[in-house]
Amino acid sequence: MSFSLASVKLSGNPDTSGWSQTFEYKPSDHDKLAKRGYLFVLISTSLQGEGLDKVVVGREIISRVNEEYFGKLEEEPLIALRKALKKVISEFITLGDIEIAAASFLEDRVFVAVGGGSAFYLFRNGGFFKIIESKEGEVVSASGGLQDKDIFVFGTKVFFQSFLRSEIKAVLQNGNLDAVSQVLASHIHSKDQEGRLGAIVLSLSKNLKEGNLRNMFQEEITNEINLNGANLIGEKTAPPKSESNFFGNLKKRFVKNIYLKGEGYDNFPKAYKKTSFLVGILLLVLLFTSVFFGIREKRIADIKSSYEEKLKIAEHELQESYNLYFLNPQRSRELFSQARSRVLGISSLKINDSKYNELVERVKEGEEKILGQYKVTAQLFVDLTIFSEGFEIDDLAVSSGIAYLLDEEDQKIIKVDLSKKSTETFAGPAKVGKSWKLAAYSGRVFVLGEEGLFEIGDERVKIDQTVDKDSLISSYAGNIYLLDRVDSNIYRYSSDGFNFGTKKKWLKDDLDLNLADARILVIDGSLWVVKDKKDIFKFSLGNLSSFEMSGIFPEVEEITDFYTNERCENLYFWEKGKERVVVTTKGGEYKAQYLVEGVKDIQRLIVLEEEKKLFLLSKEKIFYFDLKHF
Repeated sequence: MSFSLASVKLSGNPDTSGWSQTFEYKPSDHDKLAKRGYLFVLISTSLQGEGLDKVVVGREIISRVNEEYFGKLEEEPLIALRKALKKVISEFITLGDIEIAAASFLEDRVFVAVGGGSAFYLFRNGGFFKIIESKEGEVVSASGGLQDKDIFVFGTKVFFQSFLRSEIKAVLQNGNLDAVSQVLASHIHSKDQEGRLGAIVLSLSKNLKEGNLRNMFQEEITNEINLNGANLIGEKTAPPKSESNFFGNLKKRFVKNIYLKGEGYDNFPKAYKKTSFLVGILLLVLLFTSVFFGIREKRIADIKSSYEEKLKIAEHELQESYNLYFLNPQRSRELFSQARSRVLGISSLKINDSKYNELVERVKEGEEKILGQYKVTAQLFVDLTIFSEGFEIDDLAVSSGIAYLLDEEDQKIIKVDLSKKSTETFAGPAKVGKSWKLAAYSGRVFVLGEEGLFEIGDERVKIDQTVDKDSLISSYAGNIYLLDRVDSNIYRYSSDGFNFGTKKKWLKDDLDLNLADARILVIDGSLWVVKDKKDIFKFSLGNLSSFEMSGIFPEVEEITDFYTNERCENLYFWEKGKERVVVTTKGGEYKAQYLVEGVKDIQRLIVLEEEKKLFLLSKEKIFYFDLKHF
């Protein structure tokens, strides 16, 4: 044989779907080796079995293939191989679905046959081609010449269903069979129908003797190909435009004879001399042109080699992230983020490569599916300065889809119906006074300011004038909750529906907490406190409950605002530094994130989940965008 062979054999563990086996045989008989070559066989059947039963049946099938193929040496190898597979499949049909794929290497040629659903592929010159594929109940075959660094892959139907063509191609790209074993074999046991998953990968390397050179070149010129036993050797017609036509020329070759005149040049007429001169000039132009394009092609090739390996790794990471999405979402997001960084990192090269463009599109799709990441452009909802000149939002409270917005300096509260997009003045300086905190529930509005805690209605009703001015307030179920940052405690003012009683300590006595740095107080049945940059405390019935956010990538570094209510299924965090909204479940598990464009200086957020809308508030304007993660 003019080539050296290296092989990797892959097969899954037997299961309820069946089993598969691989086999190779090099005859010790010189005559058989010279006429039949080096044989590789892959078998797979739906027969359920383990241990000795499987081994015995497998050996029996392979033994019959050997007997039929090596039995009658007068037949052509291709015909003998096809007949052997047909006969053996028919004999063992009682085992259920049976697939057999075989390849025999003889000198500088290969003969292949596949049956029952198996297929045969070729990796050559960077391309991965399907040569032949069988269906249940049929056997197809092909033969042809070999080239240096060819890689053949023949496998079962389940194998090619389990691994994407692009995955296999990426693994074969560097011609390293160790990578095939490490990458493909390591994932076989995670695939469905593992028992029916089998393949043989064969890599060729040139081992030419001088006497074989002429035969190899002749092979390329005559474009010899056999498909299903039909001989097309030496025909002058163009090869079939079929994926199975890999054995001939992959590109046309042009042969040109050049003759040189050695003597008597000066005896030619001047017209010939002039023509020769022009031809010489033309040849020089062609030479410089070819040099220019040669340099250009080399530069393109150098650039391509610098990113091809990164693309292979990125493609593998992307596929793994999709495979793990339901099993391990956090690991899936990590792999996807790594792949995205690799792909986007290549963008500076400004390349036009189909594989790169394909990965860019997969990254865009995966940002939503894998990362739960949505790029949105916020639209203007209302400009408050048009309604009230110079109005600025210093605090807000939301009740039943109505937002109440407080302007400390103008001592004014504006009421905005977020569903109807209507705006009106709720209260002026006479009722609001010097206030800086706002709370609302079921249409009742409360302010905390210089003179204490008041309800703003038809009149300004005093609730408690002893409240520390630096406290936080919120309202839920008709009651008012107050977080006193001075004594690090939370109090409740209970209501009978009309009037409020005196404040009572709400936190349990055994809790020892430091709430001096508390910034945000939100209630949805549980009571939520955000302190420092990103610490979140959850309280239920006066007790501290465990809460921790998980799976967010990149992690939240500083919470600017936080929103939820009793109607919301999720928690929403505005992170101004990254201009994004992070969404988690109320158990803290990551759900989605929105990267917001078109806004600046956003300080607060409001969510109406029932309408799938999220509102962002700057000092003077309200913006919104539609939620997509449901």
